[in-house]
Amino acid sequence: MEKGTYHKNNEDQAIDCEINLHQNSVYIYLNNLTKSLLIWHLQKVRDCTFDGHKLKLTKNSNSEEWLECSGQIAAEIYQTHSNPLKEETQTRRPLVSYTPFLIFCLSILGVGLIIYFFVLPWLGRQAVKLVPMEMEIKMGDGLSKQYALQYKTNDSVNIYLEKFANQLNLKTIYPIKIQVLESDELNAFALPGGRIFIYSGMLKKLNSYQELVALIGHESSHVTQRHSLKSIMRDAATGMVISALFGDVSEISGWVLSRADEFKSLDYSRELETEADDEGFKIMVSNKVDPNGMLRLLEVLNKEGAEMPGMMKYLSTHPDTEARIENVKSKPEIKNTYKNNSELESIFKNLKRF
Repeated sequence: MEKGTYHKNNEDQAIDCEINLHQNSVYIYLNNLTKSLLIWHLQKVRDCTFDGHKLKLTKNSNSEEWLECSGQIAAEIYQTHSNPLKEETQTRRPLVSYTPFLIFCLSILGVGLIIYFFVLPWLGRQAVKLVPMEMEIKMGDGLSKQYALQYKTNDSVNIYLEKFANQLNLKTIYPIKIQVLESDELNAFALPGGRIFIYSGMLKKLNSYQELVALIGHESSHVTQRHSLKSIMRDAATGMVISALFGDVSEISGWVLSRADEFKSLDYSRELETEADDEGFKIMVSNKVDPNGMLRLLEVLNKEGAEMPGMMKYLSTHPDTEARIENVKSKPEIKNTYKNNSELESIFKNLKRF
């Protein structure tokens, strides 16, 4: 932008300003206390004089206002005022002139999409392979300490929940430990290494022990399949992943710990979500628990998401709930008959008392 001065006949002093020309309008940014912006369309300007160096632009209004400037901007304003149609024609360039630029932009976009959907996920998977299980467990322990400082917990609820989980064969080599965090949010999430957190708001929405088994089975599958690390590595800066690929694994633990809050709302891909549902379903069947509990859990979440979309963080991290429901319905085991587990039912009833 070029400099100039703005004048008004009822004011003694001129006001310094900055000037910009856009198509057929002059934008005047006043350097006064109000920092006002004036826009003068050149077709409505009363008078425009230019002596080859200095320009005076007088606005067509009841009060006398004019603008003075010099240099290149003065010549451009004068030329545009004298030939407005020519200026408009010049600004409307043929689309064909932008073709190379559009091709370049589309090429960059295509490369970016390939990197995001194919290269980064591959790099993330390779980086996860370099993280030993012992380090993964330590990461989860460190992250869980941060959550313990942010939320209140109920020891009685956690004891019953641990007792409930101990009744299940979760088919994992990880030391699964589940805790309830006091919050009205409908959320549950898994950390690397075996830590699972369920918000009390989510627990209150469960109506049967089968639904709780479905939730635990789903989240424990995220642990076993290392989905948390895969997702966080996918979202990582490329440099971080590449450094891990070349063996600099020691930095990963500290980097993961610094992103503790992200684990509460990880955006799992549809592939990982389906895998967690499928593995959780298998856990229910192998434990002889009616897998219709998973179907009811998803239906509750789908209903709650429609009624209260602003609160459903669990839904936002577990997309396509209706598609997940159809996936569960398609499994033949859903039609089998399962006996009631009185032990799990008793523990679940005690949980619901708190």
